Formats: sequence, structure tokens, C-alpha cells
Amino acid sequence: FNSAGISGIIDWANVHTVPAVWELIRFFCLAAKNAYDIDLLMEYIIAYMQHAELTKLDLKNIPYIYAYYMGRNRFLYREYLKTLRYEDYYDSHRKADLCRFYYENAESIAKRLQQTM
Repeated sequence: FNSAGISGIIDWANVHTVPAVWELIRFFCLAAKNAYDIDLLMEYIIAYMQHAELTKLDLKNIPYIYAYYMGRNRFLYREYLKTLRYEDYYDSHRKADLCRFYYENAESIAKRLQQTM
């Protein structure tokens, strides 16, 4: 609070601790023109590692962590059912397909990512 009233609101309802690499891969998948492009993912990881450290275990777990967190995300279809907007339906399917891709290719992706060290 200040003299003008409330200056901000902090919503702690959905706060939880996640591995740092979850935010890394999540942002990549949201921002990349082609989140299926593992060469692009490797470039992104290499650029990130110029500023922050990642371990071999971090690199190995990136595709597994993405598949785990996205696979258990009930928001995807729930949002579509709430709005019935085509955009939400398309987005939920796109994210589910991407989750399936990372899950089915996790081992080979993990091996390639570990080569960045």
C-alpha cells in the first residue's frame, strides 16, 4: 500500500518449486518458431550456458522434465472446455503433441544435449 492505494498484488495461489531447467525448456518451447528443432534447442542451451551453469544431469533431464510437467498439466484441455475457443483447443493439442515428441525422443534428445558440454 502507498498513499495512492494498492500498488501491486502478489498471487501465491499456484506457486511451487520447479527445476530451473523446466523454465528453460518451457520458455524455449513457447518462444521457438520450431520447438521440435533439436539443433535450435542446442543453440539455445549453449547460449544460456554462457551466462549460467548447467550440469550434465541438468542437460540429461531437460526432455524428461518437459514431458513430465506438460504431461501432468490439466490446464491445457480444461481451458478449452471453459472457453470453447478454437485457439485454446489448437494450443492444447499443439502442447500435447510437443509433450509427446519430447517424451518419445527423450533419450536421444538427452544424449544430444549432453554433447554441449
